[in-house]
Amino acid sequence: MKPSITVFTPDEQVGQLLRLELGEAGYRVQIHTGAPSGAHDTLCFIDLDAYPDAPMRETDVGLTRRTSADARSHGTVLSLPFPIGAAVACVERRASSASPLLRMTEHGVVWKGRHIELTETEHALLCALIEADGATVSREALARCMRGGTSSEGAINVYIHYLRKKLEAGGERILLSTRGGGYRIDRRYLAPTNAST
Repeated sequence: MKPSITVFTPDEQVGQLLRLELGEAGYRVQIHTGAPSGAHDTLCFIDLDAYPDAPMRETDVGLTRRTSADARSHGTVLSLPFPIGAAVACVERRASSASPLLRMTEHGVVWKGRHIELTETEHALLCALIEADGATVSREALARCMRGGTSSEGAINVYIHYLRKKLEAGGERILLSTRGGGYRIDRRYLAPTNAST
């Protein structure tokens, strides 16, 4: 699954060009004509000419008609008009260099530069596993995370299976089972604030 991309620009032509190029490459693109406000969970293209004071993360891509010397000193900036394929190349560079650490968001998780939507139950289970800092979380404790507070072992296995499908598509083993005990997250995928030292 390719990440979703949000484009912030009042320029309809720029928005449509990015939607076309990135859409043909399999990305879901949302166009917003207003300035970005607050945190956003997707990779973003931000029109720096229209929104010069917009917050920009290292993973975001700026768009400008000015020379690169006039643009932001950090992050990637594409000069408009940009060559065909430049936007896709930018996104793919970002994805390949993205952090291998899991980062929870309000409705999902960011993993390798892409936002993965999770159901309420998947989110609750993954939060419990991340909060355990790599320690095993018992099936009983995981059942208490699920809606209603109790659940069968089979239901837990099903939701762990769903999480594995979403997180381990690249062959990684992130969610580990402990025989007869429960589940844990491999510490290599936890941020330093979550992982024990």
